[in-house]
Amino acid sequence: MPKLSRLTLSLLGLSAIGLVACGPSEQDAADPLDAEMDQAADRPADFDDMDDVDTSDAYVFRCGAAQVAVRFQGVERMEMTVGDQVYTMFSVVSGSGAQFQSANDPNTVFWTEGDSAMLTLAGEDYPECTLVSEPEAVETGAVDTSAGTGDPYADASAGLGGSEWVVEDINGGGIIDSSRATLTFGPDGRVAGMASCNNYNASYEAGEGTLTVGPAAATRKMCAEALMNQETDFLNALEGISSWQITPEGALELSGDDVSIIARR
Repeated sequence: MPKLSRLTLSLLGLSAIGLVACGPSEQDAADPLDAEMDQAADRPADFDDMDDVDTSDAYVFRCGAAQVAVRFQGVERMEMTVGDQVYTMFSVVSGSGAQFQSANDPNTVFWTEGDSAMLTLAGEDYPECTLVSEPEAVETGAVDTSAGTGDPYADASAGLGGSEWVVEDINGGGIIDSSRATLTFGPDGRVAGMASCNNYNASYEAGEGTLTVGPAAATRKMCAEALMNQETDFLNALEGISSWQITPEGALELSGDDVSIIARR
């Protein structure tokens, strides 16, 4: 699973990360936030105890006595569950790591860098958070389907499904030497892998030669600028894909308007 050096995602523009350092308890309430933030509201959860919550799609932290589940929703937004409360959080300026602030309360902040995280809830600082679990790994492998259905898993050796694809070209520009970007298309409609610096996962729908990929969620680890730029290009290209094919040489070619990805097993 993605190492929570919390990138989020690079979807990953790093525009949310600014030049002025501020820790989780130093957030300036005057920082400008997206207009959507002004309209968002923290809401009661539909459960009474975190033990009853499905956290298979979340990063779960232990911050002292508090258990925190974090679900990233793109680069700028995340949902944070603490106890029986769900908070809508938006990315704000941070000199390092990734910092998110509650839509309703500037004194409720979640900050991550590397494997570390800090929680400030209504102005109260919690002990340093420890990562307990990450989103469950996406299952891989072929689905047993009838021939002639157009299902990309009907022939795992020639279709999208099965083992990992390793990216060798993004938008015709190749990739950085020794870098790694991968795709694994699971039978559950999720594609996941390494985006260059961070792990990612996204939903996808595939047909006979057609492919659409939803917005990716990724970890928040920081790498060299060149890798972060490549990661952004890769995830943006992935979201713009509309078709796929396997070449006679066995390469996977994904393409869309002005974007392309080539990968091999």
